Amino acid sequence: MGSLAVDVGIAKLGTPGEFFQSSTRTRSRTTSSRTCRRVRETIDRVMNRDHARLWAELPVALREIVYQRVENSCRRSFTG
Repeated sequence: MGSLAVDVGIAKLGTPGEFFQSSTRTRSRTTSSRTCRRVRETIDRVMNRDHARLWAELPVALREIVYQRVENSCRRSFTG
């Protein structure tokens, strides 16, 4: 009985396919936004773990380039 009510509710919003596409896009945008915001801390953590000396000696300007490239790549991967 409950699933029937849900089906009727979704039908009022559009086809089930339209509803699924809309909810998937919203979830993807939310996930991508969270992921891209945490890029710098993730880069720092990985570089300090795997290449600590290189990361410590890398000039700040080059670190910024690394951050920007990964952030841009992150955005592109979520926007298609």
